[in-house]
Amino acid sequence: MTAVTAESLLAVQKCGRFLPEHNDALHKVIDLGLAALPGAAHLLLCDTAFFRDLPEHVHTYAVPLSLKDPSLRRYGSDGLCHEWVWETLKRRTPALSRVVSVLIGENTNVAAIRDGRPVETTVGFTSVEGISSAHGCGDIDPTIIFQVQATGLSFEEISRLLTRQSGFSGFLGRETSIAEIAADGGRDPELARALDVFLYQIEKYIGAFVSVLGGVDAVAFVSEDMAAYGDLVRPLAAGLEYSGARIAPEAAEERGVRRLSTPDSPVAVLGLAYDKWGDLGRRAADHREVPAS
Repeated sequence: MTAVTAESLLAVQKCGRFLPEHNDALHKVIDLGLAALPGAAHLLLCDTAFFRDLPEHVHTYAVPLSLKDPSLRRYGSDGLCHEWVWETLKRRTPALSRVVSVLIGENTNVAAIRDGRPVETTVGFTSVEGISSAHGCGDIDPTIIFQVQATGLSFEEISRLLTRQSGFSGFLGRETSIAEIAADGGRDPELARALDVFLYQIEKYIGAFVSVLGGVDAVAFVSEDMAAYGDLVRPLAAGLEYSGARIAPEAAEERGVRRLSTPDSPVAVLGLAYDKWGDLGRRAADHREVPAS
């Protein structure tokens, strides 16, 4: 978290080239806020900041030395949520050390956390890398881009194709959402195909991250809308028995957390509802300016 200043605004401007559709909009929102409330304190909360200290071997891409622009690295995403997951679980179990945090929603992603610090994430330079979304392709072989270009599409058109016209909507040939896949994947054969791909991608990353952590103490499935995505949690939890988790026949509510594992399970498997705006409000309220010396 940082105060909105001339220096931080310049940093936002410099980031505009990475995801212009997002960062340009962010800059406009900041300008509108400053104009509307010139006397108020304005704060900037960056969703990638949690991942700024990813180990070098994790955030580095194997590209030629001539392209070693330090900005070409893996940034992660939804760090505020993953950090909240860690803080929530740590309050419940102070001895906790290794957590896999799975954010389920329209932009699903996974983070591996050890002792409060992220050590892996599914999201790379942008959120196009990682798990497929309703419109984003997720992990693909980069040479596909050149195969598509050979059909006559420009790089701008290819960018739009992979970020806005692919994913499960492209896969099915019609507009869809992760919420629809979660709700109707058990009934609609086409959505069932998409559901299989989606669950497989999540399971693959969870398994990889458990390995990276050398085991796991807790796997947390978190969402801003458990009513829409909660049906995805049970099959994902059932696939965790290899990790040592023992899944209970019925989930139990404990202090606002849904416990899917048995009380004696060596690995806790939990479902958490994330209140993003409540979390942002809490962070803002806790923010204290450092007095000038």
